[in-house]
Amino acid sequence: YFTNNSLTGLLSDWILGTSMEV
Repeated sequence: YFTNNSLTGLLSDWILGTSMEV
C-alpha cells in the first residue's frame, strides 16, 4: 500500500515484507 509520502509507504512496505518473511 502507499501513503501520502512515497518514502514512508516504501519503508513501511519493506519493513512489513521483511517481518512477514522472517
